[in-house]
Amino acid sequence: MPQAVTGRPVRVALLHNIISPHVVPLFERLAHQPGIDLKVYFLAESDRNRRWATAIDRSFDYEILPHWALRVGRTDLSTFFINPTIISALQRDGFDVLVSVGWDSFAALGAFALCKLRRKPFVLWSGSTVNEPSWRRTMTLPLVKQVVRGSNSWIAYGSRAREYLVGLGAYANRVFLAFNTVDVDWFRARADELRPHRAAIRQELGLGDGPVVLYVGQLIARKGPFDLLAAHELLLQRIPDVQLVFVGYGQLEPELRARVAQQQIGGVHFAGHVAIPDLPRYYVAADTFVLPSHEEVWGLVLNEAAACGLPIISTDVTGAAPDMIEPGVNGQIVPVADSRRLASAILEVLNNRLKMGAASSRLMEWRTYSQNVGAILDALAAATVPPLTAQRR
Repeated sequence: MPQAVTGRPVRVALLHNIISPHVVPLFERLAHQPGIDLKVYFLAESDRNRRWATAIDRSFDYEILPHWALRVGRTDLSTFFINPTIISALQRDGFDVLVSVGWDSFAALGAFALCKLRRKPFVLWSGSTVNEPSWRRTMTLPLVKQVVRGSNSWIAYGSRAREYLVGLGAYANRVFLAFNTVDVDWFRARADELRPHRAAIRQELGLGDGPVVLYVGQLIARKGPFDLLAAHELLLQRIPDVQLVFVGYGQLEPELRARVAQQQIGGVHFAGHVAIPDLPRYYVAADTFVLPSHEEVWGLVLNEAAACGLPIISTDVTGAAPDMIEPGVNGQIVPVADSRRLASAILEVLNNRLKMGAASSRLMEWRTYSQNVGAILDALAAATVPPLTAQRR
């Protein structure tokens, strides 16, 4: 536990970009920890490339800050939020420790400067990995290193994020792993409830009797949907009744549909946007899950699929891959943009789907909100004591 100021809980200010249904339950659990007085500041309610429900009916203190949004990119939106009131909001509310999820916002940089000025502990929570090259990353690297090295402790999404933080100058023994995750208990319970009705669900979704390969995510270039479509074409040569389901939306959807129609590729289904409460129906109907990303900070859909008992497949650049996939046990990790290797991996997983799906479910017992809360509390505690035994690398 963090060191409390005598007579009252530790006031923790937490900066997060937008309201995500995956983090709301986590923040609620953190807010109910003894000795913690949590206030979450969201930089915006949502963003243009998200269709999540943003209503919060959870019992924790939060505020959506006024903002301007600078949006870069057409096919894959990147947003830089500017929140001019962040400093005044923090000074108004007061805090003992500040946690920033990410460094690429005006609010994060302003809060970091405020912490340095007022000698308050700053905890950096990051999922970034070395597999995210961009002109923005190159230009801001000196500033990023300054923020990383000036933090008092660090929270990482997973092992790759931890390695990247240490490479940027974080103390290795003060980086705590809070595996990026979802409401595992809810997904598991919902899948267990639906599984006896799997045949009826497949019929309702218009799926045939053949094995179903599922994708959930935005249909944009960095997610690699055309790689998966090419792998599906190869699989059809071995399994004529195999089916591929795309759940999601994005700029590439018309082009994907056109490719399927022009080349008369069989067994492809486009489900469009599906709200989170309805996603377990698709996970239960499927036989394996694939995320063929070219760039991916984490990939929470892997958590969702694994919690629902599916074997999972992803690429070697996906942030979650080393923490979520044990090759040959609960899925496979394949080289990025290699459709032939992807098709082979899908074939292998389909042949072992029951055993691998059970392994995915077991793995998710250690990728829960409880694990997250424990890691965050450890990071808060580390941030409030001098770094006497800290070591870089």
